[in-house]
Amino acid sequence: PHCFFGAMASMTPHTFSLSQVNGSQEFFDAISTVKQTADPTEVQNLYNYLINYDLGNVIDIPLTYYKDMILYNTNKIAGYEFSGVPTFFDVKGLQPVA
Repeated sequence: PHCFFGAMASMTPHTFSLSQVNGSQEFFDAISTVKQTADPTEVQNLYNYLINYDLGNVIDIPLTYYKDMILYNTNKIAGYEFSGVPTFFDVKGLQPVA
């Protein structure tokens, strides 16, 4: 699952809600630290903590979705080349009918 930690510690709609969760200050501090740390072991430990805290407190709910599926009008579009990022549609991947 994707967990976007960077925005959680700034003034977003998440901030007030998260501040009410037990242990949230440690969570916010870990987000700040991981963005400033170059030590790979510390980064790994921080992300392990962040992901477990995030999913353990149901902050982000991992959802299942289909990858590489698209429907299109074959009279207008000949095909589509997928970018490898399933949640983003890239118009450059469209192949028009000749």
